[in-house]
Amino acid sequence: AQWDAAVEEEAEGEALLAASGAPSRAGPDARAVHSRGSAEYANVRLDALVRVKLASGELTAKAMQLVNLAEEWLSTFLPHCLQKIDRVSFGLLSMEEMRKAQKLDPHMPRSRLKLAIPFLGKDVPSAASEFAHPDIIIGLTVLAYRYEGLRKVDFEQDLIALLRSNFENESGPYRLRPSSLMYNTWVEQAGGRTKGAEPKPKTAAAAVLAPAKPSGGGERHSAAEGEGEEAAPEDEPVVPLWLLKQSNE
Repeated sequence: AQWDAAVEEEAEGEALLAASGAPSRAGPDARAVHSRGSAEYANVRLDALVRVKLASGELTAKAMQLVNLAEEWLSTFLPHCLQKIDRVSFGLLSMEEMRKAQKLDPHMPRSRLKLAIPFLGKDVPSAASEFAHPDIIIGLTVLAYRYEGLRKVDFEQDLIALLRSNFENESGPYRLRPSSLMYNTWVEQAGGRTKGAEPKPKTAAAAVLAPAKPSGGGERHSAAEGEGEEAAPEDEPVVPLWLLKQSNE
């Protein structure tokens, strides 16, 4: 808070304009151009702060590169990506589209299976073309997964594999490792239970939503109506992360 207040105080004076390399101005016209909240004021303020930080040695060359990359993303790449429409001008291959593409071209690059690719029209992916600019590929891929969600193959082959790799590099009891706890959380949020974990007591809301069991004649009546139908089996517990294999369903 103190730093922000000092910056705002500097930004209102001519010292910040001089530090930014902009020509010194005076009078009401300059105050209107660099009024607080304007785009010009924000650009001059950011440029001056970067120069002051560099002069004082607080901003390294690596940090400066990150600042430039962030500025380029905010001003160029992100607006370009947000203008495109998912599954019309870009998108991910669906499971069916992946199977068809691999059948036509068994040596298709893996990048087309995992990254966003150009679309020729609504739900019509390009047969071979890919985006050329790496930053655009990253931006559109993030948006595609955000809009379309993870596919089953992404979760099984990539996310679980990464979680298992992190688990093997962690130390401590298997059940208490961060990756194992995260895996248990995913299972619980999906309505399941990890094998060996204590079942959590049902909440009042869950008890209200649970269907009531008929009694007396209702049981006989429902049994007669449902004759020949198998009762729904109870949910089987899921194997813990350290016993999970890729062959598990």
